[in-house]
Amino acid sequence: MKLVHFRNSETGDCSLKKVILVVSYTVLLIACVIRLEAVIALTGRLFSVLFPFLLGAMIAFIVNIPMRTIENLIGKAIPDTEQKSRRGIRRAVAMAVSFLLIFAALGIILILMIPEIGAAMVSLASGVPAFLEDLTQKILVYFGQNPQIRASLERLTIGTELENIWDKLLPFVRSGAGNVFESTVSTVSGVFGGLVTAALALMFSIYILSSKEKLGGQAVRVLRAYLSPEQVQKTLRITEIIAKTYSNYFAGQFTDACIFGFLIFLLLTLLSLPYAMLIGVLVAFTALIPIVGVYIGLAIGAFLIAVVNPMYALYFAGGYMATVFVDNNFIYPRVVGSSVGLPAIWVLLAVGVGGGLFGIVGMIFFIPGTSVIYQLIRENVARRLEARGEETAS
Repeated sequence: MKLVHFRNSETGDCSLKKVILVVSYTVLLIACVIRLEAVIALTGRLFSVLFPFLLGAMIAFIVNIPMRTIENLIGKAIPDTEQKSRRGIRRAVAMAVSFLLIFAALGIILILMIPEIGAAMVSLASGVPAFLEDLTQKILVYFGQNPQIRASLERLTIGTELENIWDKLLPFVRSGAGNVFESTVSTVSGVFGGLVTAALALMFSIYILSSKEKLGGQAVRVLRAYLSPEQVQKTLRITEIIAKTYSNYFAGQFTDACIFGFLIFLLLTLLSLPYAMLIGVLVAFTALIPIVGVYIGLAIGAFLIAVVNPMYALYFAGGYMATVFVDNNFIYPRVVGSSVGLPAIWVLLAVGVGGGLFGIVGMIFFIPGTSVIYQLIRENVARRLEARGEETAS
């Protein structure tokens, strides 16, 4: 029996590799489909193990945005040389300043917000029952002509409702008293695990930032070892687009959110409305959520102010929407600009799909990800049409 040697033909050897590759992928796909539950469980377990390192990479990516600027500023004072020690000092100083600025900003925000949060909790504890009671009485007066509606609304009064809640809560407290120790142990374990995860993530981010050029060079060497020169160029091109898009998007979104939160704080201060600092910070955080974030901030702020005075909430809503108009038409285009370059319909699709799959985190990360895919597909379509001699639309 004569064996066929594919090595004698470059085409035959390539064909054999393709067949083996297709068969391997097919077998792997069928195995994954058959044992789908095991694959999902294994994926979840793997994600939980890698989560500290993924979080560290995310922290490094975010910290690297201000770190580049600071390092360039330091480079003007300390010119670049061949001495590794000088470059290392410049990198260490830029990294330390970046982390200190971020932690200092968070600390200042917490220090300023703690009194506001305490005042808000006290006001809500005393104001919400009175607010609901007053609202119930007004509704009772309005619908007083209908005995059935009146009887239903009377059951919603605060005193009766609190008594019903206490009657239901007391047996639950008695029956669950024996689980206090288990809950305490679980809470302590969760806090300890969170601290360990945060420490690992912080250490990993510092390692990435301190040796990002070395890690990048190693990645390029691996690509050159296993891929063709054309594939290496395409991979580096895609990586560059991803890094640039995400960096510009997060920098622009964060800057615009800070400006918008400060404008809301200034608005509340000028109108002498309560919780100016608290609502300004909350609005800045919710503004990071695309599309729906501004409305979430409006709802939270209006509720907090309505507890104090419902008319103040109307003033706040009007001023808030005016600020949103100014931000959308004058500030956001200048700060963010065309960093994402994604049509509005695809932004809406990215927010819907990302929010449905991963919640708020998906909303934030799917927009630049969709922008990368959109840009790559647009470039590929343009090249194909140009190769065929057809006109390309912008």
